[in-house]
Amino acid sequence: MKNILLILVLLFSNISLSETLKDKEEAKMLAKSIMELVGKGEVEKGLSLAKPYLIIPDHEFKGFLNSLNMQAPIIEQRFGKTVGMEPS
Repeated sequence: MKNILLILVLLFSNISLSETLKDKEEAKMLAKSIMELVGKGEVEKGLSLAKPYLIIPDHEFKGFLNSLNMQAPIIEQRFGKTVGMEPS
């Protein structure tokens, strides 16, 4: 029982540290900003914009970025360079 309580406290403390978006429009603007950077080839910088709103721990986010950086050359070789973002 103590273990379950500890896990719940850790989960809720992590969730409470994440920021929130005001409305759908702000979420769309964030997504657009992220994708504009990704379209320019600045994937890590773009995804870092989303970090304050995610509830995953820092070490998992950094691990995700490391995996993405390792796979990026393979993706580029298979599909080509990023050429931009399609306007919405």
